[in-house]
Amino acid sequence: MNDGGSIAQSMWRDRYVSGNPNSADLSYSTYLVKNRFIANFSYRKEYLDHLGTTFSLFYQLQDGPRYSYTYGGDLNYDGLSGNDLIYIPNSKAEIALVGDNAQDTRTADQLWSQLNGYINQDNYLNAHRGRYAKRNALVGKMIGTLDIRIAQDVFLNTSGKKHQLQITFDVFNFGNMINKSWGVAQFANKANGILNYKGLNAQGQPTFSFPYLDATNQIPLTNTFSNSVDETSRWRIQLGVRYRFNQ
Repeated sequence: MNDGGSIAQSMWRDRYVSGNPNSADLSYSTYLVKNRFIANFSYRKEYLDHLGTTFSLFYQLQDGPRYSYTYGGDLNYDGLSGNDLIYIPNSKAEIALVGDNAQDTRTADQLWSQLNGYINQDNYLNAHRGRYAKRNALVGKMIGTLDIRIAQDVFLNTSGKKHQLQITFDVFNFGNMINKSWGVAQFANKANGILNYKGLNAQGQPTFSFPYLDATNQIPLTNTFSNSVDETSRWRIQLGVRYRFNQ
């Protein structure tokens, strides 16, 4: 019902609701990782009395982050903005669409065509038309990463004590080093504020805008996810040196 917080007020403030801000709706935790697979392999060989080499692999495949589809603005007038879950329209008749600002000259038909196209390509939205989106129900695409490590040990026993010098070579996200399309995480282009509440029209109906992905260049939102370009989606190399003595 809540993701937790330091005080009751923050728990109430930071959860997404569909209408009633005091409803206790059961939904998914922000940090839920429903599907995760981990595999680990390590092999060590000692030789020449003073050398040892260890080769290790670590593979992880898991769900991406969770997102909530919410309105921009304060639809239910609870004093909070961006915490109201959207209603997913079945048809143009179920939503009154207007431009996002004075520079947005798209007609209602154009807006619905773009919004409907976006809903169609989004597996979650398309499967839940005619219902409110659930909290944290949009799940990022699964990502698999492979890390490798080679550790070279040089050790010496003197006076009953073991001294060891270890040099390590790590490659994080090794698959991405081989193929730039592998090991790339994705993020939601726009979940919060997918629709902006613009007030009531002359008939007393709430109106909404479907914002551009890039308002400056008037590029519409067409895809749920985009590839991440942060550090976790790039391969990295790390070298390490460690000296252990008096073991």
